[in-house]
Amino acid sequence: MSMNRIAALIALAVLSSVPASGLQEQEEDPYQRSLAELSAGRIEQAVEILEQAPEAGSSLQSQALLGALYLETDRPEAALRVLQPLCDAAEADPGVLYNGGRAAMRLGKAELAERYLRQSLQLAPGSPSARELGLLMGAQGNYQEAFALLVPWARQDPQDIEVRLAAAVSALILQRVPTAEELLSDLPQDQPRVRQLWGRLLLVK
Repeated sequence: MSMNRIAALIALAVLSSVPASGLQEQEEDPYQRSLAELSAGRIEQAVEILEQAPEAGSSLQSQALLGALYLETDRPEAALRVLQPLCDAAEADPGVLYNGGRAAMRLGKAELAERYLRQSLQLAPGSPSARELGLLMGAQGNYQEAFALLVPWARQDPQDIEVRLAAAVSALILQRVPTAEELLSDLPQDQPRVRQLWGRLLLVK
C-alpha cells in the first residue's frame, strides 16, 4: 500500500473517531493503536491489533478499518466478510459501502458490488464510488452510464490511466469522437492498448 493510501485511510478514520478530548482515555483502544501503527506504515501490525481485539468490544470503526485494510492487503474475501454486515445495516456509511463494493467486485459479485456502490454514491455524490461503478458498468456493457461516470473522473484525475482507457472505450462505442481524442491524446502512444484504441478511433472517424 502506498503512503498516500495509508494517509487516506487514516484521514477517513480520524474524521469519524472520538473527539480530541476523549483520545487520551482511549489510548489503549485497539482502534487507536491500529491507527498509530498505520500512520507509521506498519500495515500488518495494524491488522493484527484489530484481529486480536475482543469481538464483543470491537467498535464499528475498528471493523470498518479492518475491512479496508484486508482489501488493501489483497484479502477481498476477508474484507467482504467483515464489511458486509456493516454495508447491510440500516444506516450504512458511504465509505464502508465503497469498500464493500470494491471487495465484492474483486470477488466477481457484480450485483452486490453495484448495490453497495450505488448506495455509497447516493449518500456521497462525487465520491470514488463513481469511479468503481463506472468501471463496473463498462465491464457489463452499460457504456452510456460508464461514459457519464468515468469521463468526469478522468478529467478530474488525468493520472488515472485505467479510468481514461475505460472512458475512451465507452466514448468510442458511443461515437463520442472528440471526447475519445481528448482522453487518448497525451497518453504514452507506445502502449499496445493506447495504440489499439487509436486504431478504433480512426475507424470510427
